[in-house]
Amino acid sequence: MEQVYGSLLLIGPAILAWQGYSWLRTGVWTALPISKTVSYFEWPLPSTNWLGLQKIIDWMFDLPTSGTVFVLSFVLMVICLLLQVEFEKYVANRRVR
Repeated sequence: MEQVYGSLLLIGPAILAWQGYSWLRTGVWTALPISKTVSYFEWPLPSTNWLGLQKIIDWMFDLPTSGTVFVLSFVLMVICLLLQVEFEKYVANRRVR
């Protein structure tokens, strides 16, 4: 199971590696904000009439995909690890009875 957790953490650095490779070949850094990733999958970007909320949404969608994916992968890894520990406790307690 640890291999799955480790591979989850490699997604963010893999995006950075691709950006670095592209930069080395062309000399132009390919920015990859979340908005570009969402547009690639043809998902609609959220919009609202509330100006302050729209600024927050725009800021969030301008964050780099690599960092965001890395953080989300880390959070998912921690959640899965906690679930695994709780499941193992449940199985151990069930055997005792």
